[in-house]
Amino acid sequence: MEKVTLTKLYEVLSQKVGRNEAEALTQYVEIKVKDELNNKTEILATRAFVKDECLALKEDIHAFRSELKGEIQALRIEMKEEIHGLRNEMKEEIHGLRNEMKGEIHGLRNEVKAEIHGLRSEVKAEIHGLHNEVKAEIHGFRNEMHDNSIALKKWMLAIILTLVTMMMGLYAAFLLKH
Repeated sequence: MEKVTLTKLYEVLSQKVGRNEAEALTQYVEIKVKDELNNKTEILATRAFVKDECLALKEDIHAFRSELKGEIQALRIEMKEEIHGLRNEMKEEIHGLRNEMKGEIHGLRNEVKAEIHGLRSEVKAEIHGLHNEVKAEIHGFRNEMHDNSIALKKWMLAIILTLVTMMMGLYAAFLLKH
């Protein structure tokens, strides 16, 4: 069997459990070994005693390694479950937000449609009123012109056409404005 030094142990463990855990484990082992050596320096150790202590230490390291692997595996499984749960919660939140936004957009669309419909009705009523006023004015002018000469009739017709053109321009401007 090959000799295992702290450096080799660190290298082996760092590949399997990570640098921080390997460093902590090798420091732990080194401290434990030093403590045991200090405690046992007064007692002369036999080869069998040293061999037994080494075997016990190896068993402790093996047990610690197994325990550490189990804890890391359990932590990995727990983290996967947490991430999966968080992913599901986020999906639900996004779905709820999407539905809420769709509702808001739909409500806003209905409000805009109602405003446009109301504005259209107002414009139609205004145009109808203007149309009636123009008709009344035309009728009044027509009665007046009937009494006047042909030149006066031509003059009034030009004014009427101008007024109609102006109203159409106002109507067009009003529609373009809204």
